Amino acid sequence: MILKNTFKLGLYALIFTFIFCKKQESTNNTKTENTMKTNQTNRVGGFKSIEVSDEIIALSTFVLSEKKITSSVKEITNCATQVVSGRNYRFDILLENNESWSTQVYIDLQKNKTITRFELLK
Repeated sequence: MILKNTFKLGLYALIFTFIFCKKQESTNNTKTENTMKTNQTNRVGGFKSIEVSDEIIALSTFVLSEKKITSSVKEITNCATQVVSGRNYRFDILLENNESWSTQVYIDLQKNKTITRFELLK
């Protein structure tokens, strides 16, 4: 009789442990999936989309001046920034003459600007 009750008690403990572990595993999987989704959208070191700001407008003026382009800016789109040892700014410039340029400017920690990409899109 004692052996039978001990067996039942052990069986109940095993079932309880199995059910509890399954719940924990399900919760952990959900947390892992949510973390993975967050990391895919906000990768460390990756470019992050930003709105057109005064700084972007100033950088577009800098680029056009350095490249000796006389046409005015019609629109700035696809702005993004990336933190490195300094900062990269990436944006597209549509000019009044309907040329589109893909641009990237690097600003180092001493605030020196370097145009690292300037490609005609159209």
